[in-house]
Amino acid sequence: MSKDYDVKYAIMPLYVCNGTLTSEINDDLVAYIVSKCYIVNKVENGYEVLFPYQKVDATWCRIKPDTATITLVDEVFTTFDEGLNKTNKLNKQLLSQLRINKQYDLYDISRLCKELEDQIEAHTSLSCSSKEKSIIVTNIEQDVIVNMSLYDFIALVKDQNFFVCTISEKQFELMQEQIKTDGQLSERNAFAIAPCHMFNYLMVNDLAEQKTIIMDSKHNQNVCLEGDKISKIPFVKDSFSMKVTGLRICTPLTYEEVIEYYSHSMKSEIKVKSIGQL
Repeated sequence: MSKDYDVKYAIMPLYVCNGTLTSEINDDLVAYIVSKCYIVNKVENGYEVLFPYQKVDATWCRIKPDTATITLVDEVFTTFDEGLNKTNKLNKQLLSQLRINKQYDLYDISRLCKELEDQIEAHTSLSCSSKEKSIIVTNIEQDVIVNMSLYDFIALVKDQNFFVCTISEKQFELMQEQIKTDGQLSERNAFAIAPCHMFNYLMVNDLAEQKTIIMDSKHNQNVCLEGDKISKIPFVKDSFSMKVTGLRICTPLTYEEVIEYYSHSMKSEIKVKSIGQL
């Protein structure tokens, strides 16, 4: 189960390794950018955070908290602009030092850092909507309230079978209260975790076919997510429920809200070109 992380902004230092930008610490610090982060711990000298994207080989990939590298930062910010004010000051100081080293094209570094910063901001969420702030995740053993947006959680479990159910806000609040009071959903007293009539299927992640399907049963239409592509597919009645296995995720989000999000933000991987050398 995913842990409970508060999401803020922090300053991410960027380094150069083999001509590409990386977050792995080395002696070649070239810039700072603003990035959303998961706050792991508040410590004496700052915060331990997880940045949502980390460099893996030639690609910046969405991280999994259990295996990600924790970064210590001295402060976190509520808004992007607050962090940007700080990074502008730090980058001005750093630029004066980098002018001495003519190995890299500083304009190219600045452009690529801005590109990475913009992509991370576009493809991560602060869960501003109250409906996005938490989900309920159920497996064969337990029911857990996860204080993370549906989209961020899905990005972390994309290599597992899961299905998403949309429920009313009232029903979602009732389920949350059951878990807080009894440590589990009341449905466990009657049967395992098979979906019951109160749930409407919304999404299913099918590892066998390597695709995620979003279903709108009210209007008889399906949308398929494959990599960074979104496309409509033929609606086949009952085909969706036959594929339901793995984690069950409950959310008060609707089909329209989910489609709106994925139409604008889908990337689990970000690619940034190599830095030009002089």
